[in-house]
Amino acid sequence: MGRAKAITHPSMSFRGDISSFSLGDVFQNLATNQKTGTLRVQSRDVECYVLFRDGKAVSCSDNKNPSISAWLVEKEIVTAEQMDEAQKRYRRAKKKSLGEILKDMEVLSLEDYKSYLSTLVQESMYEALSLQEGTFEFLEGLEEDLPNREPLAAGISFQAQSLLMEGARRSDDWQNIRRHMPSESEIYLVPPASRAKLLSETEDEVTKQAIALLDGTRTLKKVIAKLPYTRFDACKAIAHLIMEKKLRPLDGAALPQVASREGDPKEVLATLKAILEREPNNRELLERAARLSTQCGNRDEAATLWKRLAISFLEEGILPNAEKCLEKSIELNPKDLAAWEKLQDAIARGGDTRRLESFSLRFARHFQKLGLPEVVRDHLSEALKRFPRHVDLQLAFAEARFKLGEQKPSVESLLALGEERKCAGDLANAERVFAGVLCLDKTNSRARALFDEIRSGATAKRREARRKALRSACVAACALLVMGFLCYDFYVRRELFAITRAVYAESKLEPSKERELISRLRALEAKRPFSFTTVHELDPLRAALERKAAAAKR
Repeated sequence: MGRAKAITHPSMSFRGDISSFSLGDVFQNLATNQKTGTLRVQSRDVECYVLFRDGKAVSCSDNKNPSISAWLVEKEIVTAEQMDEAQKRYRRAKKKSLGEILKDMEVLSLEDYKSYLSTLVQESMYEALSLQEGTFEFLEGLEEDLPNREPLAAGISFQAQSLLMEGARRSDDWQNIRRHMPSESEIYLVPPASRAKLLSETEDEVTKQAIALLDGTRTLKKVIAKLPYTRFDACKAIAHLIMEKKLRPLDGAALPQVASREGDPKEVLATLKAILEREPNNRELLERAARLSTQCGNRDEAATLWKRLAISFLEEGILPNAEKCLEKSIELNPKDLAAWEKLQDAIARGGDTRRLESFSLRFARHFQKLGLPEVVRDHLSEALKRFPRHVDLQLAFAEARFKLGEQKPSVESLLALGEERKCAGDLANAERVFAGVLCLDKTNSRARALFDEIRSGATAKRREARRKALRSACVAACALLVMGFLCYDFYVRRELFAITRAVYAESKLEPSKERELISRLRALEAKRPFSFTTVHELDPLRAALERKAAAAKR
């Protein structure tokens, strides 16, 4: 009866497993020993609290059955406006029960209210007794908190024996219900073609009204709430229809019908979410649900849906679509670390190192603004393995470490980086690094001196002077090299002239002198092989003389 909150009790009596010690035995034990306290039961998605006083069950609250106020509105016994007014008075008048307030408002008699409340509490206990797996824990001490306030004020109490008898009778029915209705958030519908025939063949009034409501627009939970019967009777009728396959669940094939439906976007969204429980990886459903959630202002829910859609794209390697979905998720929920990490993974898999480098810096700056230096440090420690020379990443990493108490190593690492950049001639980045050091440690004299030196231009001037000197030295060396080569070539030319000065015309060369001249030219060529004269003048002359000598011999 309404979702119960965890309660702190003064002492614990016992706990156990339902599969080895049934709840019926627990109820019997508590009744026999006339215990007072709260029995907490957990089984899968069910959490239930049963309050005992002197061995009698006096209250039951769980996360399946509605509270008495919600139940009265759902069954249209009290209007929503009347209940809102009653709740306002209820919060102000702490000594009056809700039933007394509704009586004062002349909305509902106190006798009828107690009857409805008794039935609701009793139904919750029967449902709890049907659980066959899970855990229980009994905590001694009476707790008059909000879920128990109304039953205690109404003086409701139930003997354990009567509860056990009816609970045992219903147990098989509840097992059948849970087998065919594992989730009440799903949507079922009666096929329109068979609706009229089914209504005419059905004699049970509960089933008839259930068929009328199962039109594919409501979750099972809403259908159960809408039926003017107990939760047990409503669930039993619906489970019977599902067992006989007279209902079918709404699936992805119904998306066009759902998308074209007019009305409250929240209702359409609830339908889409119900279908998603059956088809969690249907991308079309996920995208539609994400857009509707955004439209309805459910930012966190929309962000989760966009992230789920992105994960489905990532699994198939459709990276551009995954990145778009993750960007939307991050826009809706900027604090979602998992979405940021997924986006980083998608960019890394794309292989664009420049984008990854830029994203790493964006990631770091975002979580710096959120005041999460530990996240920044862990992220950048990995990013710097890929981009160890990136100055902005180094600065952000040092800042995060400094905030986490690593002051000395972070400052020293930045000083080393700044000096390295300075030696490499990257004065702009060196200046930024030293400025970063001073932001962290304003009294650092070493960083101040280096920063001022770069800012004043002295380093740049010295570096420019060295560059000019180097350029001048290079020009002078080149000039000397050219001059040396010219002198060397002139010397070779002079030797060649000395060898051939007796020759003024090829035709007047004495035959006996040809072999001597060729021999001397070959010696000069071997001695000075790398001069311009040797390559371009000596070779042709020697070749001509060899041809002439060969002709004369013939």
